[in-house]
Amino acid sequence: MKNFTIACLLAGMAMSGQQIKAVAQEISEPSWSGFYAGVHAGYGTSDASHWEVSDPPYADYTVDGFLGGVTLGYNFQWDRIIAGVETDFSLADLDGSESNANCGPADCRASADWLWTLRGRVGIDLDGWMPYVTGGLAVTDAAGSTTSTSGSESITGWTAGGGVEVAAGSNLSFKVEYMYVDVGEEIETAEYYRALLEDLHVVRAGVNYRF
Repeated sequence: MKNFTIACLLAGMAMSGQQIKAVAQEISEPSWSGFYAGVHAGYGTSDASHWEVSDPPYADYTVDGFLGGVTLGYNFQWDRIIAGVETDFSLADLDGSESNANCGPADCRASADWLWTLRGRVGIDLDGWMPYVTGGLAVTDAAGSTTSTSGSESITGWTAGGGVEVAAGSNLSFKVEYMYVDVGEEIETAEYYRALLEDLHVVRAGVNYRF
C-alpha cells in the first residue's frame, strides 16, 4: 500500500511537471495571429533621369533620403505558417539633383514626398523569429524640375521584398526589411520634356504591437 501511494505521488508530480512545462511553452511562444500596428523608419535610394522626347537622357543622378511612417496589418497563423495583409504610409524626404548646361542655370532635380503600399505577407515562425516575403501595390508622389520645366505625378507601381520580425514578449515585435519599389512611370515636366524615378530601394526597421 505504501509503495502504491508513493507511485501515485510520483506520477502526479510528473503530470504536474508536464502541465507546467506545457503552459510555460505556450506562454513563451508568441501568437502572430490578429491585428497589429506599428511605426517604421529607414532609407531609400532611386535612380533619376531627365530627357527631351526622342532624345537620350541629358541628366542621370541619384535621389535618396530618409522616410518613416505607420503600419497596420492582420495575420493568420496555421501552426508555424503565417500569412496576412499589411499596409503602410511613409512620409519621405527623397531628393537629388544634377547641374549641367542642359538643365539651365538651376539644377535638374527630382524628389518623392510620400510612399504608400498595400501588400501580402507570408512567413514562418521559428520560435519567435519570423522570416517573411512580401509584395503588392505601391503608390508614390514623384516630382521633377529644371530651370524652365516642372511636374509631379502620383505614380502607381508594385513592390516586393522580405525581412525578419522578432517577437519580444507576447505583444511586441521588432522587424528589419528590404523592399524594391517599381515606380518607373514618366513624369511630364513640359510638353516635350520628361523626368523619371526608377528602381527605388528601401531598407527600414520598425516596431509592431499585436492586439
